[in-house]
Amino acid sequence: MLAALDGDRQDTVTLLVGPAGYGKTTLLAQWAAQSTQPVAWLALSSSENHAAVFTAYVIGAIREIDSGLTRLDPMDPRLRTATPAKLATMLLNDIAEAEDPFALVIDDYHVIDDPGVHAVVTALLEHMPENLHLIISSRHEPPFPLARLRVLGKLRVIGIDELRFTPDESAAFFAGLGIALEEQDVDTLHERTAGWIAGLKMAALSLVEGATSDETFLQRMKTSSRLLQDFLLEEVLWRQPPEVQGFLLRTALFDRFSADLYQAITGQSGLPLLERVLRANLFIIPLDQQATWFHYHHLFREFLRSRAAVELDEAARLEIFRRASVWFAQQGMTGEGVSAAITGRDWNQAASMMRPIVDAAMQREDLGQLANWFRALPPGLLDADPDLASRYAWCLVRIGDLGEAEQAIARAEHVAEAQGDLLSLASATIAGAQRSRFSDDPISLIRQAEHGADLLTRLADQHQPEDDAATDPMLSHMRVLHVMNALARVLRASGLRLLGHAAEAERVVVAAREFARRPDTPFQFQAATVELGRVLIQVARLADAYDLLQEAAAATTIYPSDRRLALLSLAEIDLEGNRLDEAQRSLDESRTSLERSVVRVWWPHLHLLQAQVDWARGALDAAIEDAQEAGRLATESGNQRIAREAAALVAQIELAQGHFGTAYKWTYDAHLAPDDPADYVRLREHLVYARVLMAQDEVDDAIGLLERLLIAADTDGRVADVITILVSLVLGYQELFELDKAVAALDRALALAEARGILRTFTREGLPMVRLLKVAQRRGMSGAAAAHIQRLLTEMGETPAETAKLFHPDLIEGVTPREMEVLRLIAVGLANREIADELYISVSTVKRHVTNLYGKLGVSTRTAAVQKARHLGLLARPKGSTAIEGDSLTDSR
Repeated sequence: MLAALDGDRQDTVTLLVGPAGYGKTTLLAQWAAQSTQPVAWLALSSSENHAAVFTAYVIGAIREIDSGLTRLDPMDPRLRTATPAKLATMLLNDIAEAEDPFALVIDDYHVIDDPGVHAVVTALLEHMPENLHLIISSRHEPPFPLARLRVLGKLRVIGIDELRFTPDESAAFFAGLGIALEEQDVDTLHERTAGWIAGLKMAALSLVEGATSDETFLQRMKTSSRLLQDFLLEEVLWRQPPEVQGFLLRTALFDRFSADLYQAITGQSGLPLLERVLRANLFIIPLDQQATWFHYHHLFREFLRSRAAVELDEAARLEIFRRASVWFAQQGMTGEGVSAAITGRDWNQAASMMRPIVDAAMQREDLGQLANWFRALPPGLLDADPDLASRYAWCLVRIGDLGEAEQAIARAEHVAEAQGDLLSLASATIAGAQRSRFSDDPISLIRQAEHGADLLTRLADQHQPEDDAATDPMLSHMRVLHVMNALARVLRASGLRLLGHAAEAERVVVAAREFARRPDTPFQFQAATVELGRVLIQVARLADAYDLLQEAAAATTIYPSDRRLALLSLAEIDLEGNRLDEAQRSLDESRTSLERSVVRVWWPHLHLLQAQVDWARGALDAAIEDAQEAGRLATESGNQRIAREAAALVAQIELAQGHFGTAYKWTYDAHLAPDDPADYVRLREHLVYARVLMAQDEVDDAIGLLERLLIAADTDGRVADVITILVSLVLGYQELFELDKAVAALDRALALAEARGILRTFTREGLPMVRLLKVAQRRGMSGAAAAHIQRLLTEMGETPAETAKLFHPDLIEGVTPREMEVLRLIAVGLANREIADELYISVSTVKRHVTNLYGKLGVSTRTAAVQKARHLGLLARPKGSTAIEGDSLTDSR
């Protein structure tokens, strides 16, 4: 086993995975003792469940073996404010520069559930410095991307099968302790423990101390139905003197403890008792090389806690936690102090310790633990503290728990108004605006953002310069007002964009970005940058948007949520440019970020974009599945707009496959009508609805709706929507044989798209768009437009045979895709009524298509139409028939 931990290369990862008590730590300690290379050791506890703290402890562990291996200081103030990505970069660069090989052991990784820590370790795994051998032990497999490491041969996994003792090893274990057992007794213990090392150790302890004869003990082992762990733990505990039992029961209440902590909670020296526990080897495990901090084997700890609930009354347990909270605060261990205060129901102490760390925790997106702390506070405390109530509302908004956030915002606003706390009221109001943004409710968003800005203006007017005289400049009253004001402006711009008022949104967000261009508002500046990128997409300035969004995504001073939106926006631009691999990379990066976070806001948007990328790749089943998942998640989070757009996308994909019934049902469920107002909020639905109307041969209704949508988009300056609507209008005008209008609409769409690199809006239309572009190409276009047409045709690939058939030189006029569907059904012998039922159109519409076919084919009967179509290669010939010369598409060319 020790040999398995050694490797012939440094840039490898060894993962030890197994339940508690299987000797992972002991094995690593033995290996470290005989290793020929330096070994840094970090034993984790819940207090390291934070990216910055974790990184500082890693640096400290490395410096313990050789200060020359790292230039970073665990106390470096940059660590406290850095994002997980920045922390990982700092750590990787520092380790790589050291060059000297060493190993880093990270023990008990299972205590970590913070996405930020996972992100730092994942970065280490994915960019492993050549001089590092990383060894991680955990009770379960950590959430790392291990598949790639396995493929590269850089991962060794030592699991439970390798860790458990074999029968021979169990016999050797007891013999090494001087315990003489018969072979069948060893077999009994091995069978009952399944090779579990801790169980064997506890059995040995009971045998050695001799309170029970070996024979009696072994007989009870064979016949007892109780769990081995409970049985042995009771035997261990009851043999300890009262003062040691008291030490065990009190220290087991904490995930980790020290002699100083024990003295703080009891007023008695803890060192002598700690030494007695260590000498007795009572399943106590050191957590650092200085042997200052310890924890118990988890089964022993849980047993001790159950006994403490019986032997210590509630008042005594609460007092222990209250004293511990004060001590933790004095040591600067804020997280453990808050948890202890909450467990001890010292609500005021918990609140006072939480207040200074809330903003930094939200900035780093350490939201899970923060939300749990807030939820544990009694409602009465939040009802009396508007500042804390507004911070709780913000925490829920950032997580994306929009239903609970709505209630928290209402409470915070009520409490702040009742106490006349304008700052907390403004904060809660702006939190409400952010919630409205995440739920795509632009009316409420604009109203709340403007109301929050008004409150901040009132506060600024009341502010006196001396208010900041004794205050840290970074925490000054005016700085807080400026930060909140910058955010309110960005949110107002977001609301205008969501309403479709692109021109006004651009003006507002440009001003907001300039307002936030200050050293003390870097995060708000990047939020404004991302929002400006979103607006530029709306006005089809894709190149400018791409540059801005890339800049924001790479920034270190950006909220994780804003970075995800930047990545999703980059994917959207790449998709429009048919750069599907690049779009997928941005989506994958955003997905990885979300998987490491408790934040739920952007999952529906991610799945919606993934569905469109899947569709572009031709993976239609996957596209529908992703769109449906987007709808489900959006409904759960209360974002009805995204839920509706997801349903519309499903209908659009189904319609593209000819599944008319599904699309028609969607229009009914969505409560859409041809005379709906041209409301931007439902634009995506209306665009799909217009296509459904065309499929139902209600083309006039479709064009009427699209023309109203076009006027609104032109008025608002939404160039991207103008192009999309024009493309739909071109297809509609073509159906009505209004060729002048179709040509004019196509010319305008191409002119707008050419300079902006817009491709997907055209290419997703498939064969009908190929036909139209070919017609435009034959008419002759200007240089730029002609080049763009050729690029579009190239993006759509070589013209397939089916497309070529639509332009057969013997046809008087090209056959439309719908006419081809009718022609195929005529060929199989369906009557007009049957064709109408098959295509979900009226009989009169079928007759119109048949008449058009007669004219284009130059025939006057259905039989002649089929024969002519087969002669031209528009329809396949029946099996067994013989083609005459010139009857194939190739020959006829």
